[in-house]
Amino acid sequence: MVLRSATGSMKHLGQGEGSSEPEAASLGKIADKSLSRTEAAVVGWAPALLVSSAFLVARADLPATERFSLHLFDLGQYLAFAYFSYLACALWKWRGPPGLGWSLLALALLMNGLGWLTLPPDLANFSERQADVLHPDLVLVLGITLVATAPVAAWLLGHVCARPLLRSIAIAVSAAVHVGNQLLLPGDYKAIHLFVALCAALLAGAALRGAQLPWLKRPRRISLGASWIPQLLVAAIAMTFVVLSPPPRARIVWEQQGLPLLRVALAPIRASLFSRVPGMSPLIADEWWADRARSPSIPPTRSVELPQAPVVIIISIDALRADLIEGDYDADLPNLARIRDEAIWFRNAYAPGTLTKVSIASTFMGKYFSQQYWSKDDRGLLLPAADETQRFPELLRKAGVRTVNYRTINWLRSPNGHVRGFQEERYVKYPRKKNYYTPSKPLMAEFLPRILRTTEAPHLFFTHLSDAHAPYTLGKKKGTEFERYLSEVQLVDDHLAQVLQTLRESGLEKRAILVITSDHGEAFGEHGSRTHGTTLYEEELRVPLLIRMPKRQGRTVAQLTTLLDIGPTVLDLFHQETPGYFMGQSLVPFLIGRSPTLTRPVAAEARLKQAMIFPDGMKLIYDTRTDSSELYDLRRDPNERHDISDDREKLSKYLEAHKAFFAIHTLRRNGYKPPFIR
Repeated sequence: MVLRSATGSMKHLGQGEGSSEPEAASLGKIADKSLSRTEAAVVGWAPALLVSSAFLVARADLPATERFSLHLFDLGQYLAFAYFSYLACALWKWRGPPGLGWSLLALALLMNGLGWLTLPPDLANFSERQADVLHPDLVLVLGITLVATAPVAAWLLGHVCARPLLRSIAIAVSAAVHVGNQLLLPGDYKAIHLFVALCAALLAGAALRGAQLPWLKRPRRISLGASWIPQLLVAAIAMTFVVLSPPPRARIVWEQQGLPLLRVALAPIRASLFSRVPGMSPLIADEWWADRARSPSIPPTRSVELPQAPVVIIISIDALRADLIEGDYDADLPNLARIRDEAIWFRNAYAPGTLTKVSIASTFMGKYFSQQYWSKDDRGLLLPAADETQRFPELLRKAGVRTVNYRTINWLRSPNGHVRGFQEERYVKYPRKKNYYTPSKPLMAEFLPRILRTTEAPHLFFTHLSDAHAPYTLGKKKGTEFERYLSEVQLVDDHLAQVLQTLRESGLEKRAILVITSDHGEAFGEHGSRTHGTTLYEEELRVPLLIRMPKRQGRTVAQLTTLLDIGPTVLDLFHQETPGYFMGQSLVPFLIGRSPTLTRPVAAEARLKQAMIFPDGMKLIYDTRTDSSELYDLRRDPNERHDISDDREKLSKYLEAHKAFFAIHTLRRNGYKPPFIR
């Protein structure tokens, strides 16, 4: 019976609006009390607005004026969605061919067009992870088609529910979907959030068609010209809030904790229309704000204090936050604390990105992500394999250094391009198939015996330990996310004791230089995000950098450093010159007791966002897709709670320096653009 009724409803839809009085009210006919298809499509956005407003009230900790502006822009967003829905329905009624099939086709084309514009960045990483089953490009096409078609299915379901009892259920489901959309990963997968909202709005809008509203009043007669006046007014108001941005602090809260859905859809257009050409800033230094492709090599540091045949061991610990070694967790992590006290501790070190693949590739190339060339291989995986930049292990291998890589992640190997130049590469595979990363215990069971086989020749060892990684299931099984994360770092800390013991008992301690660092930090809700790779805030970007030297006492260096300094430093330790294209500087002078002034900038990138940290403590975060900026004074605001980008004069100085730097240091090759990597 329901199927017969739904079929009748579809036929009715294919013939147009059915009763034409509601749509003809603007031409002078008397309206009934039921919602037309166009009106229902507009009202379908009401649950989204109500849910969003409620969440903003609950979440936003803002002064009254900024809170008001935030709600105003949120209202403007949904007003724009409602107006676009009205316009689409009105245009289709005016010029669209009759019939359900044509309506479905038009909606499907519209949704798929929007899908291809916005969804690829959100689905690319998932598609690459299916490479063992299907080609990633095929998975991406299927994924975009599936997500983009979901609103069409929701629209059809709404028409099935366009009757009193089912209509109430559909509206309740629509509201529940909007609530879930707010709760699940509000700062991430924004294009998918957009399509979830479209599904819920189309479901409610279609179900509301024909709903009887006793209080609905329509004027008996309005001239055709006068009917356009309120439409133009609504359109102007809606577009004003789409084009403009809220005040800086309100905008950040909106993006972190709310859902600026329309900004996602219009981000490419906004960036092309409103981005500015960088001007001159007093912060620009000629040496580093110039193309360094042909810059001369930097000679090694002359010092008799460096070992002649060093053994450099680089241990990168996944997702290790900088604050874990700053004293509060010494009792939990005694071996990291011991290494910190014995090492030269660069306490203001930054990763070049907040994704492992980007950070490690940048560290080994000595270049920022925008300077690199990433392309898809024959498996459809996005890799830097085709980038011909020589990684520092390649340079060392040519100089006669034995280079060794023991990895816990299978893709972290020379052919993929993130690291390159290792003579020995060993993947220690974890026997449990469900664990994507190999824990430290099986890795160390093979890595430490290999260190013991070190000959008198100079050696470089590298390994990346992956224990401290979401979903934090290797350590404690109970507790908060942070407590479980800390318990995983403790597993790594236990194995660092074995490394120190191996060096001491083998006699290698006299020539061993131990480097402890991380690829990025880890977020636990500080700025509305969790894990890593989504933002460039301090909790994800600052990392430990410890270099333990033979026969040297520990010291602390407060100057800004970057993981891009590791390549020049390691080359220097092996008495090799550093190519001029490297964007870091050697830290060896600090290792032998000197205190030079580092001049190179410190920057980072993630998901087409860029950050630059300046020596005066100012930090700029710039989103290349939306042309929006954040500015923080880290000396006064180390937790980045107060965006001061509303000071346009101050912002301009740092933004122009930032844009000029990346304008020069972005790869230009046959229309190549740095890809969005998740």
